[in-house]
Amino acid sequence: MANASPILTQYQPHIEREIQAILAQRQGLLYDMMRRDLGWTDPGPTSNTIPPSLRIHGVLCLLTAKALSGGFDKALPAASAVELVHLFSVVHKDFQDAVTERDGKPSAWLAWGPGQAINLGDGLYALGRAALFRLSDHGVPAGYVLNALEALDKACLALCRGQYLDLSFQEQMDVSLASYMKMAEAKSGALLGCAMEMGGIVCGAEASTVNSLKACGQKLGIALQIRGDILHVWGDQGGESASAEVFNKRKVFPVVQLLDKSGVSIKKQLGAVYFKRVLEPHDVKAVLKVLEENKAKAASQKVVEQNVAEAMEAVDDLSMPSSAREELRALGHYITMMER
Repeated sequence: MANASPILTQYQPHIEREIQAILAQRQGLLYDMMRRDLGWTDPGPTSNTIPPSLRIHGVLCLLTAKALSGGFDKALPAASAVELVHLFSVVHKDFQDAVTERDGKPSAWLAWGPGQAINLGDGLYALGRAALFRLSDHGVPAGYVLNALEALDKACLALCRGQYLDLSFQEQMDVSLASYMKMAEAKSGALLGCAMEMGGIVCGAEASTVNSLKACGQKLGIALQIRGDILHVWGDQGGESASAEVFNKRKVFPVVQLLDKSGVSIKKQLGAVYFKRVLEPHDVKAVLKVLEENKAKAASQKVVEQNVAEAMEAVDDLSMPSSAREELRALGHYITMMER
């Protein structure tokens, strides 16, 4: 995460300390695996490096709580919970997509084997749920804790549904733009929406406010998903190193959008590639050529910016300090322009 937003680096250490406290008394290989994938150790349990992931989900939760109450300490367990659950999804997704490297080191399934990676992901999910009960230590009423737990569980179900749709799209040529957006809202929008939703819940916000916050996070999640797809296709080298996810026929947004808006000729060109059982390097180059000829990168980036703008509109009517609103806008801008 080169050129990370100062907003992320400002709040990230607070989340890190909370997760470290959650894991402090837990020993054994499973928890060492967690520490490794959290970015703290590789491979031993003694180093304390700054993790490559800057905890966007947790930071959004803290920003929300601060905007509503003037402080964020009470929301730290919720921010940590959503980060642990996010990591659970990453561990499982890497295995499903055969991603071999994560944050500069072997993915969990490659380092530990598929079976242990599944255990790791399940453990992270369980630990994330358990972390929410630490909200009581910050004076959050029991009813709010249960509401936060319900929000997290619902988000996890939506996330799994989104990942199911994403995988199912690989063998479909006729993925509509509407279907993609539904997938993105579930796969990436659910947890970011939940992060802001829980920030509102722990502060005792009204239901209408919580719903607006959730809508904001969902739109930011869609933007994050599409921006990630742009990077999968073009990478950091202007298309010289397209991601492996292009090779396994995942329906990335630039392809879906172009197919949705193009005529028969372009559909035939892309169809000739995507109907093949195995894609080769020259196939990926052919797809890139079609995308670039039709200015798909710029069109996709426009949709990223549109979703970030809609995210900000979702909270326009909420009462919050101007400084908090600016922090939220800064994070939205980072998502719009983030690099690999």
